[in-house]
Amino acid sequence: MPAIESLLTEAKNLESSGQFAKAVSRYTQALAALQDGREDGQERAEREIDLLYRRATAHRFQGELDQALPDFERCAALAENSDSLQWAARAHRALAEVFLRQKQIDVAVQSFRRSAALGEQGADPADVLLTKSRLARALCEAGKVQEAKSLAGEIVEGLRNGLVSDRETRAEIASQTYLSLGVASFKSGQGRRARRFFLRALEHLDPQRLVLPLAECRRYLGILESEAKNYMQATAALAEALKVYTRLGFDPGWFDAYLSLGITYMDMGDLRNARLCFQCAERIARSRNMRAELARNQSRFADLEMREGKYDSARRMYEEDLRLTEQTSDRQGLGYCHRNLARVCLSLKDYRACQRHAQESRDHFRASNRLHLAALSELALAECYLDQGRLQEAARLIEEAQHDLEGKQAVMYQASLAELRARLLMAEGKEAEAIEHFDAAIDAHLRQPPTRELAETRYQAALACRRAQRPADALHHLRNAVELAETLGSRDIREKALRTLDEIDVVEAQRLKLAPYLPSGTVDELSTDWLDIDRRKEPIVATVMFVDMRGFTSLSGRLDEHELADTVEAFISLVVRIVRHNGGS
Repeated sequence: MPAIESLLTEAKNLESSGQFAKAVSRYTQALAALQDGREDGQERAEREIDLLYRRATAHRFQGELDQALPDFERCAALAENSDSLQWAARAHRALAEVFLRQKQIDVAVQSFRRSAALGEQGADPADVLLTKSRLARALCEAGKVQEAKSLAGEIVEGLRNGLVSDRETRAEIASQTYLSLGVASFKSGQGRRARRFFLRALEHLDPQRLVLPLAECRRYLGILESEAKNYMQATAALAEALKVYTRLGFDPGWFDAYLSLGITYMDMGDLRNARLCFQCAERIARSRNMRAELARNQSRFADLEMREGKYDSARRMYEEDLRLTEQTSDRQGLGYCHRNLARVCLSLKDYRACQRHAQESRDHFRASNRLHLAALSELALAECYLDQGRLQEAARLIEEAQHDLEGKQAVMYQASLAELRARLLMAEGKEAEAIEHFDAAIDAHLRQPPTRELAETRYQAALACRRAQRPADALHHLRNAVELAETLGSRDIREKALRTLDEIDVVEAQRLKLAPYLPSGTVDELSTDWLDIDRRKEPIVATVMFVDMRGFTSLSGRLDEHELADTVEAFISLVVRIVRHNGGS
């Protein structure tokens, strides 16, 4: 027993300093010592349950879910056999968390229900409410949002009725419940409501004791800021979450923070830093064999390829994401996979595959009760039919999607509907009516921060104006499309808009090609007086700034040449952004 106590103390100290691999080793030694010892009966069973639970938790913190799972299962079985209901409830709740992380959603829901039932048998209302707060989260993931919200309401009512007297426990249950409600609202596309719940959760979180939920709240708030295009606040919140996960050594959270940060950089048009973040996320997922996470990250790399117009490589990556996601029961994840594939197949003019993936996406979203997402998949299918000239089928799907999106005030839905109606009218030769709908789509987009979809809509509106013999309007839309695509890093849209612009106004096209590399004043001088540029030599007062990377020497010793190049390019892209913002070159 003294040897076990010593190993246990050492393992706890290692855990507190984030050295989980060494902690796992000490717990393993303690379990071996327990097997060799003479203790038996209830005391030995309780000691083994405790050690198994601790070792599994250390595995879970490192993201080693395949190793955590058998320990939690063994812990649950031992606890139930020894009638230790409290331990059994805790072990089943931990099992459910692992299943939830692995996107085995249905199994996670069952495990949470089992944990709650055991808690009720043990007459532990606090444990039951805590489990139910996490069950609400799993129900959100399963697409049962209304059931999740109803359950959360029951928990809040239970807290009001004094079912839990301990103040710290009440705060933990309340924070987890509001966190689940925030996730439910977030997944339903209700951003403002989600923000309110996450902020309510933060009010109840003890920053010293409930560090992981605190980091998760900050990450979700960062995602919401990113979706609202408040990038400074988004990166600050995500960096804070990343710092917490790194300090704790919690690899799954570490992965999530890098992924969210990468998506934010991608939305900003900073593709270099986005790629760097996704590479960090990939290393974490591969080192811990986190299959679901690896699949999600693969799709983000594919998004980068799409923005750069590399459709074939994007398709391969999306297909790999689909293959990995099919190993889980994540219907919503499968819906996104098939919709991504429908999008890239449309760009490749592979209409048969596009149609199949759009239909699969719609079916998966319907099965997970994400009807607004299913309607967006129908719009993707309508776009496929439009490209093929199947106008009646496209018109029918647009009307069906409009019905499903009725009452949804999100700008992106209204913009997508208006744009597809415009394209339908264009195909019918009704350019004047099409332009009106394009204008409505652009107005809807302009009510939110700029997006890739706005750049595409501008490009399509330019084509309509050109066909309607309105060259000035066509130029206006193309100019906006090129500038926005450049800012967002959408090279495929930028290149096709420049090609069209080149056919209308060569000088303007040249000016926009130079714009990313020179200050606006210089570009204007070049485009208005370029014939005399070789003869004009005037002295000017200029400022030259030299910038160094702190710690570059030690960094270059740790990274290989590819990682070093990516890091330097990411650094330069941030510096250039600041220099250009201040009128520099």
